[in-house]
Amino acid sequence: MLAVVAVDDGLAIMIFGMAVSAAHQLTGGGAGTLHAILAVIWEIGASIAIGVFTGFCIDFILHKLHERGEMLTAGLALLLLCGETTRLLHLSPLLAGMMAGFTIINRAERDVRLFRALNAFEPPIYVIFFTLAGVHLDLSALKLAGWIGLVYFVFRILGKYFGSWLGGWMSGAAPVVRNYLGLALLPQAGVAIGLVFMISSDPRLAQWSTIITPVVLAGVVLSELGGPVLARLTIEKAGEAGNSVPARSECEGRSPLACEKWLRSPAGIKLSPWEDKKLHPAANPQGVVVCGAYHFATARALARIATVLAHYYHALPMSVRVLKKNDVKLSKAEQDTLFLPESDEADQIGYPLKREILYDNPASGLVAAAEYNNARAVVLGYPIGRNPLALHKVLDGVADNVLCPVVAVRFVGTMAWNRILVPFLFSEELGELLPIVEAMTTSRHPAVTFQQLLPADASDDEQKTSEEELQDWVDSTFFDVNAEVIITRAESRLEAILKEAPAHDLLVMTAARRRGIKRGLFGSLADAVVNNCKNPVFVIYVPTKQNQHPVPLQ
Repeated sequence: MLAVVAVDDGLAIMIFGMAVSAAHQLTGGGAGTLHAILAVIWEIGASIAIGVFTGFCIDFILHKLHERGEMLTAGLALLLLCGETTRLLHLSPLLAGMMAGFTIINRAERDVRLFRALNAFEPPIYVIFFTLAGVHLDLSALKLAGWIGLVYFVFRILGKYFGSWLGGWMSGAAPVVRNYLGLALLPQAGVAIGLVFMISSDPRLAQWSTIITPVVLAGVVLSELGGPVLARLTIEKAGEAGNSVPARSECEGRSPLACEKWLRSPAGIKLSPWEDKKLHPAANPQGVVVCGAYHFATARALARIATVLAHYYHALPMSVRVLKKNDVKLSKAEQDTLFLPESDEADQIGYPLKREILYDNPASGLVAAAEYNNARAVVLGYPIGRNPLALHKVLDGVADNVLCPVVAVRFVGTMAWNRILVPFLFSEELGELLPIVEAMTTSRHPAVTFQQLLPADASDDEQKTSEEELQDWVDSTFFDVNAEVIITRAESRLEAILKEAPAHDLLVMTAARRRGIKRGLFGSLADAVVNNCKNPVFVIYVPTKQNQHPVPLQ
């Protein structure tokens, strides 16, 4: 599509030059047909020549420069010089600029560093460009255009669609190209706006620009309102959204938005089958691992996590249901039915399940169960849906009053841990993460990736040192585990994690212990990951009452 847009823009500029010359003849401003033809040839040929020459100059200079600032300054200076030269010679700055880019990108060296530097401030230029276009959109002038404006808008759509379809048919393109290319081109109008400005600045066409400008700009505005959405849909329908996240098999053909919503719903949350051998409880279990289930869709998964942690801690899994104080007491049969998902899951893994029902508020009930039963860990599930952080009140109340780690689980889609990502910022976090990661690698044999996030301005030496220290720690801590390390210099910590997440089944990370104003002021990376990640997430909260000993990397 980008190639078609480039060719389309180039041809539009050339045809525009011919049309302007013809318009001068029709308005009586021309000096003859031959002169008009020569003028068009001169304008197109000279613009192309200046653009190609500018492209060669930029390519030559870029090979002499190495700093980004120097390349940006030199490249902008030459492009501005190219544009001003063509303006003074009454040529086409747009065509010259296109040819300069064409020359650079098609050189054998293909040096695109200048384009990457320009991309940094490209969006504000677009905003200014379209703002200036809006200034020329006089709605009262649309009345003068009348049916011309409507015909222009309709035929612009028909021309793009049927023109691209005809071109695709003549060139033997695939049906997907013929059917979707025209719709994807609807929002493409940058050159049209630039050409309208050129008409308004031509004194010989000034009397016509009062009608042409609002008609074209109104058509562009209407196209831009629905065009981008239509372009996205057509690209996705064509299966060419190359930088999009691959469709997940469990989505069963749903659209990306519908899939994301479904994965966070009770119907979309699933648990992968337990395919390993049964685990064997300790001969003399010490304590329990408490799981606080509240929803049938997550009860089995919470029970599995609690059982795996109990195996690591030589304890027993325990499911706690906290009901309201004024709820009716359940009979034994009703209790058996209530705990059936957790009991069945723990039995499949090889462990008996302890269970308890408390009539209290959630935080107090879970704290009481943890203290009375010597809990080694507490496992909770984030609420299902779009607002998982509603758990904070309960989570803070539990984590502040128990003497064991609290694992908060965010469920999205299928829960599995064949490939685990462990992102962290500082080495001290490894002491909090180690028991949970060891528990998961002891019961099963997943591949584990440790991702340390460094500041974006970290030096190469700092990155190398961090990688060596983390690798030494992994080698000395995990002996029979497929573990690797990644050191990322992150401009955005959240984006760095989300970029790595699709290659994994599960994320395990710690959370900063902030509450109230501090949480609102400084934020929480864990909360951001929970809200935005499309994978299940374990967030580890280590209570402040427990003295933690950081795990050194050296």
